[in-house]
Amino acid sequence: MSDFAQGLRGTVRIAANTSAITQFLPEDLALFVADHPDMRIDLAEQTSDEIIRAVRDGIADIGIFSGLIPDPGLDVYTYRRDTLVALTPKAHPLGTDGPISFSEFSTHDLVGLQKGSSLQAFIEERAAEQNLELRTRVEVLSFDGVRRMVEAGLGIAILPLGAVEPYLMASDLRMVPLAAPWAERTLKVAVRDIDTLTRPIKSLMAHLTSAFAED
Repeated sequence: MSDFAQGLRGTVRIAANTSAITQFLPEDLALFVADHPDMRIDLAEQTSDEIIRAVRDGIADIGIFSGLIPDPGLDVYTYRRDTLVALTPKAHPLGTDGPISFSEFSTHDLVGLQKGSSLQAFIEERAAEQNLELRTRVEVLSFDGVRRMVEAGLGIAILPLGAVEPYLMASDLRMVPLAAPWAERTLKVAVRDIDTLTRPIKSLMAHLTSAFAED
């Protein structure tokens, strides 16, 4: 009986950023493990820079990180595409008439992610490009922390759609589209050398990149 008929065995070490873990990885890994119940997944949540170093150093087999990171010198493929949106309390006046510009967003008190977050760095870079000063009132470590601070009225924020939409019904939050071309972004998945991967890691890579096999 083949390995695939039996289900693959082994351990795959994955380093992934918060966006991937919050939005896509739980379902993707659950489907993979359902087909290969003897597979073990070791998952570490890290910043995109840490993820690239982990893959380069052989600490992680697979890395999932922001597509905004320059060429990391690895074998890189498209994992998912997602959308950035503004998050406000329901009572906040911003965005009641539709999409908002980044310049309008920046005039309000903000909740941000702590230094080291690729998303926060990206937002700050976009602000610098437009000579905008971000009025960040509080910085937190996680998407959950951002949502809680926004709901408490401490500011508004930018988060990925998948980290906002599932929480709207049971919260005092509102999602507002951003009228900015960069609101559409890409998550990447990488390995050191696709040709030298073991069968379990190759199989998981094929699973993770199946939505964008043409890439």
